[in-house]
Amino acid sequence: MIPATLLLQRLPERCSNFVLLTFDDGPTPGVTELAMDKLEQYNTSALFFMVGKFVEKHPELAKSVVERGHQIGNHSFNHAPATNNISREIDMCQQTIAAATGTVCKYYRHPEGSINPSSLLLPRMKNLQSVYWSCDPLDWDCKTEADGVEAAHRLLDNVIPGDIILLHDFASPTLALLDIVLPELADRNLLPPSGGLL
Repeated sequence: MIPATLLLQRLPERCSNFVLLTFDDGPTPGVTELAMDKLEQYNTSALFFMVGKFVEKHPELAKSVVERGHQIGNHSFNHAPATNNISREIDMCQQTIAAATGTVCKYYRHPEGSINPSSLLLPRMKNLQSVYWSCDPLDWDCKTEADGVEAAHRLLDNVIPGDIILLHDFASPTLALLDIVLPELADRNLLPPSGGLL
C-alpha cells in the first residue's frame, strides 16, 4: 500500500460520496472547452492535468479552465515518462501553467501513470500531491464516437463512490462519453458541486 500522502488513488473520506473526473494531456482546442461546457450543464467541475508544452501553445485556453472554476494539475512539460529530467519537467510545467493562468498547481500526475519510489518522492519534495486513479474506462484508446459510447458504458458499469476517474481531453470520442456518463452520474448523485473536491 502506498500512503495517500505520496499517491492519492481514491478520494479522501471527507468527499468519498462523490467521484472526481480528471482529464489528462490537454489543453486541446475544440475538446477542452466543449468538455467544460458539458460539465457546466451539470454544475460540476473537474481536475485537468495539463501538459506544459500544450499550455505554452494555448495559454488562453488553459487560463479559461481556471476562470471557469476547474482545477489544474501538473502533467509534466513534455509527457515523457522515461525522461531522466523529470524534476526539470515538473518545474517547467509548473512555471508555464503559472505564467498562463496565475495559478500555482498543487497536484501532479505522472506521465502515463508511470511510478517508482523516486518518482513518488520527487513531487512531494516540490509540495505537489501526486494523484493516480481508480477507474479507467480506456477513453485514451477511443478512435470513434462509437468507441466513446462503449467506454462510457464501461465506466458506468465499474464506477463507485470515491473513485478518481481517468479521462483525456485530447480527442473528441471523450465528448461522446461525457454525453452518456454525466447524466447518469448526476442521477446517482455522484457529481460534486462546482469548485473542486481536493
